[in-house]
Amino acid sequence: MSIEVEVGTKAIVTVPASTANLGPGYDTLGMALSLYDTVEVEVTTSGLTVEIFGEGAEDLPRDGSHLVVKAIRSALAAADATVPGLRVVSHNNIPQSRGLGSSASAAVAGVGQRVAVTPPNKDGSVHPAMILAAAEAGRFDYVGFVEGGDLPSSRADVIVTDGFTGNIALKTGEGTAKLVGDFLKDAFANSIMSKFAALLAMTSLKRLQKRIDPRRVNGGIFLGLNGTVIKSHGSADATGVSAAIKLAFTLAQSGFQDRLAARVAQANEQAAEIAAYADGVIVGSALICAAKDGQVFAFGTVDEIMRDDLLTEIFNTPVQVIDGPHGPIAAYH
Repeated sequence: MSIEVEVGTKAIVTVPASTANLGPGYDTLGMALSLYDTVEVEVTTSGLTVEIFGEGAEDLPRDGSHLVVKAIRSALAAADATVPGLRVVSHNNIPQSRGLGSSASAAVAGVGQRVAVTPPNKDGSVHPAMILAAAEAGRFDYVGFVEGGDLPSSRADVIVTDGFTGNIALKTGEGTAKLVGDFLKDAFANSIMSKFAALLAMTSLKRLQKRIDPRRVNGGIFLGLNGTVIKSHGSADATGVSAAIKLAFTLAQSGFQDRLAARVAQANEQAAEIAAYADGVIVGSALICAAKDGQVFAFGTVDEIMRDDLLTEIFNTPVQVIDGPHGPIAAYH
């Protein structure tokens, strides 16, 4: 399923300098620095234009051999995406050939541009190819990124966010509902006529009050456990606790736990199918772009790159990949 990126699509990626020249920790410990290269990319109708400002402006190539361009093309190929043409503008602040990772930064910037310029939806939201593959296999409809105004709408049934941002969104929604309720009370208590109008609209107002009352949707589901567990808000009153109990009863009665377990098992079976997409790019997995002598040497998943033979060839020294607490580690002899 080849995807063509629309002409006019633009993206900007900023990448820091890095170094592994840390004395006893040479090539074992790494550090990011507050020096940055910024790469701007625009999809054009045809051809390739490369503009370079700052470090290396007089020496770096301005054709397809430029490391950023090669990284972009390699990453697009891995995602099975194509572009008719490219305009690449590189603002370089990282010194060249000083052990500060200028080549690695260029490669990372190129790979980052692939994610940024992946074809958008009709509404302009980003539509990454890897998420599309997961959506097809997982039987869900990926609608792209959403704005704050989409949270209470019917655009998406599930919104994925980090805990901090999600908590802010929930608290803001709860506060807004309470504020609207207070405004309505003030408005209908303003005069005799407004109080009479409130009396006539009492049934509708009570229905609205129930609908926007956050207490009536109290209860968070704990997933991954052997039974149904609902976490209630610490400040919940009788209405909130009642809502949480009702949610637990509904989940238990509907067999939610068994259906969830079956869905997870099915997802595991589909993992091989997803992994085969885009030349071995695994959804949710890190990608590595390995550079050598200013060129893209290899591009792929962690398992594809973190190999003894490949890393030994890249670094010209014996390398053994061992299992670490959070993934593979390259150990130098």
